[in-house]
Amino acid sequence: MIITQEYFSQLRIQIIQHLALSYDTKKIFSFLNKCTITEINEDKKTVVVTVANDFVLIQVRKFFLDGLRDSLHECYNQQYDIEIIVDSQITGVELKGVLESSGKSKKSDETEKAINKSAEQVFQTHKNTLSEYFGVLFDIKYQFENFVVGPNNEFANAILQAICENPGEAHNPFFLHGNVGLGKTHLLQATGNQIIKARHDKTVVYLPTSKLVTEIINSIKNNSVNKFLRKFEEVDVLILDDIQIIANKNACQDILLGLFNEFVDKKKQVIFSGDKPPRQLMQIEERLKTRFALGTICEITMPDFETRMAILKQKRNARGEELLETGYELVASTITDNVRELEGITNTLITKKQLMQRDLNLDDVIQVLKSMGYEYRGVIGKLDDDVVSTDQKNKKRSKDDEFMQTIQKIADYYGLSSEEMLASGRKQELVLARSIAMRVAKKSFGWTLDKIGKFFKKNHSSVIYALNQFEDNLKEDASLKDDLRALGIAM
Repeated sequence: MIITQEYFSQLRIQIIQHLALSYDTKKIFSFLNKCTITEINEDKKTVVVTVANDFVLIQVRKFFLDGLRDSLHECYNQQYDIEIIVDSQITGVELKGVLESSGKSKKSDETEKAINKSAEQVFQTHKNTLSEYFGVLFDIKYQFENFVVGPNNEFANAILQAICENPGEAHNPFFLHGNVGLGKTHLLQATGNQIIKARHDKTVVYLPTSKLVTEIINSIKNNSVNKFLRKFEEVDVLILDDIQIIANKNACQDILLGLFNEFVDKKKQVIFSGDKPPRQLMQIEERLKTRFALGTICEITMPDFETRMAILKQKRNARGEELLETGYELVASTITDNVRELEGITNTLITKKQLMQRDLNLDDVIQVLKSMGYEYRGVIGKLDDDVVSTDQKNKKRSKDDEFMQTIQKIADYYGLSSEEMLASGRKQELVLARSIAMRVAKKSFGWTLDKIGKFFKKNHSSVIYALNQFEDNLKEDASLKDDLRALGIAM
């Protein structure tokens, strides 16, 4: 028999249609769309299937090898086996239309169940495959359903849910920033989990940036950067957590820049998280920071009292245990800036209740708070004043000291005293020094306009005017930039 390319094409269609009787057609389309049959080797008794790259090769072997072999036996010859190879130049005909005509009416109830896999099965398959390839897993416990939404995070939550609906279409790239322990990782992982469940045609990868950096460094050492980059060719959604870790790693930043451009050009979704907004990230190239800021930027802030109470109760409900209501209020009034610690103390209190086999009282709650580094200061009256985090006090004192040192440094530079900096004089060097100090307070220390106004004894509008005027002058006056460099203040 003379085997022609047309015969290969017809055999491919028959095998794909047979495969669709027992496999998810969306996943078939995702990984086998451009595959071709390029050879039938009579000596080895193999049918050679060619795919576009190494990533697809791994996916096909993982998901479809047994099914392809069974379909080959049914459609061609039981004595032949499947061999899968890579050729980046393949130009196979797309499967559009082929799968629609695969004979859905012939599917048995059992086959229908196989095609309509549960979300958990889809998740597990995706998770196992990506863990082998990237070494990082999505944790299924992170879902939007168990994320407590409050004023501090509702905008971020809404954007990420919108991204799940149309990855790559809007809010691309998306940059989420906020302090440690406020729920960034929960939201990012929930996004990945949701896309995996709802969009079987999308390949989603979540990577802590530390993992990405390690992979890049290893690929540079092994002279295999191109092979490393090929991993991402079939990835549709890339989520990088704690992007600030890439600071001062120039080679890694160059590779990430190329990867970023490739994703955005192809309308693939990119999501970053960091501890600061892009423009405040230190030791990261400007061209990379500007790309981080191309899309939507959103901040998660500290939860208010009501949100902290809701988080505590949600964690309690997840464990199926009751705790003292006043204890919740004490914890929520004490731990104000770290959602992870709220979860941690809930787990500790419930474990203590179970081990002691009795209900906990307020003394038990205070004791656990002390064990976590919070200092109890007397009889409970106003809850906010009863227990104070030693760590929080030290952090605040350290920040205050750092700011006052900066004030003194600016004053010395312009030949002023720190007292003059807080006075209401209008001489040129004082106005300039005070404007720089206000800018540092806002940009480097995160002070609000009200706090700046109280510190410098200025009203709200005066602070806004001083800051805006300084930014305008900075664009036109090169000497101002020299002053900031000399003072070691970020532009």
